[in-house]
Amino acid sequence: MIKYREILRLDAQEVSKRGIAASCKCSRNTITEVLEQAEKKGISWPLPEDLGDRELQKLLFPEKHVKDERYLPN
Repeated sequence: MIKYREILRLDAQEVSKRGIAASCKCSRNTITEVLEQAEKKGISWPLPEDLGDRELQKLLFPEKHVKDERYLPN
């Protein structure tokens, strides 16, 4: 799972995208995408204490949270 909270925290501390990518073990493209979405949605560090990682992901990327309507086999 992508560490959205950590990406925003490190960006607020002015760590480079390359440094954030190395720390969070994800690509620089992912870092850029997360930071662009956060800016677009007006989300910045510090985050509210009651905002969990799943809620943050839903705020940043609502299209990734489409409910799967398929039935699982028995």
